[in-house]
Amino acid sequence: MSQLPQDLRGLGAAVLLAVASTASADFAPTLTLRHQRTYGQFHRETLPRPDGISFDPRRKELYVATPGAHQIVILNQNLAPVFRFQHHVRDEQGNLALGEPVSAVVGERGEIFVADRASNRLDVADFRGRSLRSIDIAPLIDAEPPVRPGRMDRDRDGNLYVVVETAQLVLVLSPEGTLLRKIGSDGPAPEGMRMLVDVAVGPDGAVSLLDGTAEPSVRVFDAEGKYLTSFGEHSDKPEGLHMPAGVAFDAAGRIWVVDSVAHEVKAFTRDGTVLAIAGGMGTADGRFYFPSDVACGTDDALYVAERGGDRLQAFHVETVRDAASGAAP
Repeated sequence: MSQLPQDLRGLGAAVLLAVASTASADFAPTLTLRHQRTYGQFHRETLPRPDGISFDPRRKELYVATPGAHQIVILNQNLAPVFRFQHHVRDEQGNLALGEPVSAVVGERGEIFVADRASNRLDVADFRGRSLRSIDIAPLIDAEPPVRPGRMDRDRDGNLYVVVETAQLVLVLSPEGTLLRKIGSDGPAPEGMRMLVDVAVGPDGAVSLLDGTAEPSVRVFDAEGKYLTSFGEHSDKPEGLHMPAGVAFDAAGRIWVVDSVAHEVKAFTRDGTVLAIAGGMGTADGRFYFPSDVACGTDDALYVAERGGDRLQAFHVETVRDAASGAAP
C-alpha cells in the first residue's frame, strides 16, 4: 500500500449507493447510506489497521480491535474516543506479552470478552482492560493448542458466539464459558466452511457465518444451529461478493457484509436479495480502502472499519425514497 488512489472528496460527504463498479445498470437499491463522521486517518496512529468491531447497545459504545497496535479502542456512537487499553497474553513460559486482539464484545455485566490470535484463551477483562479471568477454548472442542479464537458476537441472552478459525466452526458459550452448542464444521458447503472469518447474531436469534473464500459466502442458521439458507457467489453481479471480511445483522434483520477486495459494503435480505451497495475504492468520506468489518448501531447507524484506511466511518441508513426527498436522518 505504497500509494493511495486519488482522493475523491469533491463528491461530497453524502454517500450514495450504486456507485460501486459491481452495480449493474438495472440494479435499483432500496437503501442508501449517508455519511455522518470519520475517526482515524491513513498512516496516522489514531486507529492503526482496525480489525473486528462491535457495538454495545447498552452503553452505545464501539469496541475496535487493532492487533498491530495490541489495543482495544473504545469510542462512543459519535466516534468520540472514550478509552483504549493494550491487551496482553501469556506466552508459553507464562510471561506477559503484547497480544494481537481481533475482537472485543461487552457482556451483560460490563465485562469485556477479548479474542486474541496470540492466545488459546478468551480473556475476560474489566472496563479498564484489567484481566479478570479467561476461558480456555481448546478443551471445548477436544483439540490440542494452538486453537485461536477469532471474531465474536453475542445474543440477547448474553451468550457468546466465537469463531474458531482452526476448526472452521463457531462455539456458542454461556457468559460463564460453558459450551452450549457448535455451529458449522470443516467440510463442504453449505454447512461446512473453508475459511470462516466472522459470525453475526440477528434480532431473532438467527446466526450468519461468513466464509471468506468459499461459495456461498454467507450461511444462515437458526438459533439452534440448524442450516436455513445461504447466498453470495463470487461474481461481478450486484449480489456478488469477492472477498467478504465482515458481517452484521441490523435491527430489521437485514444482513450487511463488507467486501475487502471490492471496497464495498452491501445489504441483503436473508434470502440473498441485495438492497444496497455503497463505497468503492478511495479515501474520501463514503469510500473505503480495504474494509475489514461492519457493525450496526441504534437508530439505523452503520459503522465500517477499514484496515487499509486506518479509520472507522459512521453512516445513517436511509431508504432511497427518504434520501431523495431530503428527509432528515
